[in-house]
Amino acid sequence: MNKIAIIFISLFLSIVGIGQNVNFKVQVPGAVELGEVFNVTYQLNNDGRDFKGPTFQDFDYLGGPYLSTSSSTQIINGSMSQSYNKSFTYQLRASKIGKFTIAAASIVVDGKRYNSNSAVVEVVKGNSSSNAAPGNSNQNADNKSNDANNSNADGLIFGRTIISKNSAYVGEPILVTQKIYSKKQIANITDFKEPSYTGFWKEMIDIGQLKLTKETYNNQVYNVVVIQKMIIFPQNSGTLQIGSFNLKAVITIVTSRKPRDQWEQWMYGNKINTSQNTNVEVNSPKQIIKVKPLPEKGKPNNFNGIVGNYTLTATVDKNKVNANDALNLKISLKGSGNIDLLDITPPDFPSDFEVYDPKISTKSDNSVGGVSGSKTWEYLIIPRKEGKFEIPAISFSYFDVNRGSYVNLKSNSFNIEVAKGKAGSYIPSEANVDREDIKYLNKDILYIKTDLGEIREKNYHFFNSFWHIIMLIIIPLITIILIILNKKFAKQRADVVMMKTKTATRVARKRLTRAKKLMDAGENSEFYVEISKVLWGYLSDKFSIPLSELSMDNLRTSLSAYIDAATIEEAIKAVEHCEYARFAPIQSDDEVHGVYDESLMIISKIEKIIK
Repeated sequence: MNKIAIIFISLFLSIVGIGQNVNFKVQVPGAVELGEVFNVTYQLNNDGRDFKGPTFQDFDYLGGPYLSTSSSTQIINGSMSQSYNKSFTYQLRASKIGKFTIAAASIVVDGKRYNSNSAVVEVVKGNSSSNAAPGNSNQNADNKSNDANNSNADGLIFGRTIISKNSAYVGEPILVTQKIYSKKQIANITDFKEPSYTGFWKEMIDIGQLKLTKETYNNQVYNVVVIQKMIIFPQNSGTLQIGSFNLKAVITIVTSRKPRDQWEQWMYGNKINTSQNTNVEVNSPKQIIKVKPLPEKGKPNNFNGIVGNYTLTATVDKNKVNANDALNLKISLKGSGNIDLLDITPPDFPSDFEVYDPKISTKSDNSVGGVSGSKTWEYLIIPRKEGKFEIPAISFSYFDVNRGSYVNLKSNSFNIEVAKGKAGSYIPSEANVDREDIKYLNKDILYIKTDLGEIREKNYHFFNSFWHIIMLIIIPLITIILIILNKKFAKQRADVVMMKTKTATRVARKRLTRAKKLMDAGENSEFYVEISKVLWGYLSDKFSIPLSELSMDNLRTSLSAYIDAATIEEAIKAVEHCEYARFAPIQSDDEVHGVYDESLMIISKIEKIIK
């Protein structure tokens, strides 16, 4: 059943994938060291053919393109979405210093050829020393430590607080980015402690999940993780300080050694890499910012300390209204700066106007470009007397850093003509009454409800209904069936010998599939290792014989109780052929295919004998 479902989903994805927008792009690291091996991956979000990759004249070509595909289906609240990805990966080595362009590749999708983007890779000179962090002296790279108090892990990791400017006015936005740099792979980050921001107003920027990238710093390539970004606004003049952040991290240090014997050389090659996780503690340097006071010259009387760039709008929904009828005044400030601290001086309303506290709404967007958005004040006004009235203009002042001066904004004034209302229609209202509670004679002002909620039949009760009785019968039956099945499966899982025997064929098939992939890829050494595991593992699991008790010497004795002598000899021949091929000189493709076919044949023959 599962196989049928997988086939159905795969067919459905292939059909739906045709309608997707084609996105074909290249992914490369921004910087690498001289001699470093790196990957260039061309990614396609659709199924394509006739891929044509570029030539890599500025790099040493090591292999590729290696093809990989993936697909996924998501069903959320009944809505289905699918994605399909195809990637072509090249493996290159940086052979010379400089900035080089990775050219675009092309591929055909639905009869149309698409080109990817190009990308630039910077190759910098590597440093064989300890690669000490700035400000730290070089230390011996072999002196590895698992001590969490090691603050720089032999100079391999350090933290930085990067600010967009060292000098600013009071209230001027400053971008702060906190990063850690490591010459080794960063495995984990924990216990992040924020620095102190005394004298600053802080607005965080959402950076999503932590991502590992590469970055060039002081002509060295580092693995970099951005911990957090924010916009800060100085609130006081003088010399302010951003404290040091602290965190604990785990870095992976890889060491290499020569093989100890010929067996290790056959298994792992001429160089054996080992890795060690090292716990480190990282402290960033502090940052000093000189904050200038706002100039006194030209400061408006209504200035309340806001710095940035803004526009002011003010509107009323009607200029003519009857007494005791409501009108709305809307005042809005839009721009960039500290949106949360925006405030206005309310206009001097006529004494015959009853004015309720404004409804204030704020919208802001925090990004590396700063904080932008709007803040709106909505006043509900009820004139209580007929006549002609004026709502004075609204004014607002701010300091513009780019101009270096103050800017005064002013809206238009509003003339309101109030006609005589119905006699006796006025009812005094309490202070701070919500708009929905304003009363008129014999009626209310009510909002139109667009959502009626759940509607059900009057006097209908689920208890003792038909569906209630059905559920009372079905639920116990399902519970009993699940208990019986669970006990059955638990009993089967407890029989380890039976489980191994039942799964022997399936495990062998999986390993044969992997061995065939290695054979097709021309990786003969890995192929023979995998085929050997297939044969020995299958015989051990199928006949419930511990692997430690099986050997070339006792294979006949161990299998004689299960299969005939001719089949045993064929199995021994297949095992001997495989073991010989593992340590023999380079084999031809025909011999490699022969070993695979022979192994497949003996497994199939044993399966026919033992069912």
